[in-house]
Amino acid sequence: GAVEVQPAYIEVVARLLAEGRTIHRQVLEQWIEAAHGASGIQDRLQALAVGLDAGSLEPAAAWILRGLLLERAGEPCDVAGAPAWHWTFMPDLADRGWAADLTLWWTCRKTVSLAREHDVLVRRTHSMLALAALADALRSTPKLGAFLESALLAPLPAVPHRRRWRGPYPHEEVEFDVVFARIVRGLVRARNQVDVARLGDALARNLQTRIQHQQPLVGVLASLHQLGVPTAAHILAELATDERLDPQVQREALVALLAAPHPDARPLLAHQEASA
Repeated sequence: GAVEVQPAYIEVVARLLAEGRTIHRQVLEQWIEAAHGASGIQDRLQALAVGLDAGSLEPAAAWILRGLLLERAGEPCDVAGAPAWHWTFMPDLADRGWAADLTLWWTCRKTVSLAREHDVLVRRTHSMLALAALADALRSTPKLGAFLESALLAPLPAVPHRRRWRGPYPHEEVEFDVVFARIVRGLVRARNQVDVARLGDALARNLQTRIQHQQPLVGVLASLHQLGVPTAAHILAELATDERLDPQVQREALVALLAAPHPDARPLLAHQEASA
């Protein structure tokens, strides 16, 4: 039966969720209302994902509680003021928070129409850490590839001309090259499960736009070229002759283009048939 937890002992809720116990809805709502700061928000979000997996929560209830938690966190908007997929997590542990939210959405959307409405926010997200989370999950959930492709091809907001990006969300600051290298690794790990030609193309085009806005990402584009993504070579050639760019960027693109992978190297992201 349901386990009643007094508000004074509300810290035990996460443990009970993990144990697969059922908790009264009012207690869960109080538990969410007690969340303070990025750590409190993230801890509860991760507990909801664990509770959903353990059977403590039905998908519909889990999604409603996620919505309450998002309200508590302050529902984010993009630069145009439209709803967006974004959370402000603890910097050192943000990956866990994004993975939890991805699990909640993907599990709930199978049976909860409100969760499926979240699809559009995923497809147009500009959160760098959200993109990385999608890439991380490709191997276990190949169908996420379509969402990652859409997000990579979505029109970018105004892109700051610097290495670190505080936008489009004010509390997200990331190293571009580190996050994009993580996305590349996600593609490589999932190369036998997803359409690497489409995803590689989408990633290369996203990088092109960012490089044209003076973000230092030629090295990541070069890695796609080395891994066998055909579009990367074409884009490097365009960048090498683009007189609008800094001459140093043009030289970097040319050097990367000339450093072609050996024909016998069997590039990891060259076109191949996905097995799923």
